[in-house]
Amino acid sequence: LNVYDFARFSADYRRYYHLSPQTYFVWRLNGGVVHALTRTDDPATPIDDTQFIVPYDKSFFAGGSTSLRAWQPRRLGPGGYTPVRSNGGQQVRDFLTEQPGELLLEGNVEYRFPLYSFIKGAVFTDFGNVWGLQERKDTQGNYLRPGAQFQLNQFYRQIAVGSGLGVRFDFTFLILRLDIATKIYDPTAFAGQQWALRSFNSTANPISFNLGIGYPF
Repeated sequence: LNVYDFARFSADYRRYYHLSPQTYFVWRLNGGVVHALTRTDDPATPIDDTQFIVPYDKSFFAGGSTSLRAWQPRRLGPGGYTPVRSNGGQQVRDFLTEQPGELLLEGNVEYRFPLYSFIKGAVFTDFGNVWGLQERKDTQGNYLRPGAQFQLNQFYRQIAVGSGLGVRFDFTFLILRLDIATKIYDPTAFAGQQWALRSFNSTANPISFNLGIGYPF
């Protein structure tokens, strides 16, 4: 068994503004950081290779019904890294693999209003990303995930933005939620395609449907 020494901190701040008896403007800022304190043998390599490794389940992830809703759960980022896979001899973006990070910065803004009886609506925008702080390198000193390392002069260009509409069925004792979102700015897209709405492609930027119980925050 490997022993991991790490420190982890996270914080979530929310504000709710009551505009009328049934309308609200709400926003949230969410962040966290996890840092390995000692080196651990890398289980992904067949040779002895000590790295600063954070346990997978203690990493941070972005994307999903309570995060950036235009991305699939845990698929956003890290940073500007573009995961790719081979498909018929061509390199295409990989939307299947989860992408862990060690630094999380995200926010959500939402306007909630009544539609009819127990049916409520919402308009929202989500923004944020995850980054690596101790990204692994190969034997030549190159990052295994190019663009994933957090850098002060780059991170603000790697903040993803998505927006959408939501419908909530408020049964008092239970809230069923459907959110439909699309990407506005995707820092992990190929060069020239980061502004997703400018060159809309349903394959690279599919409409994302999120089903959930309760409000996202």
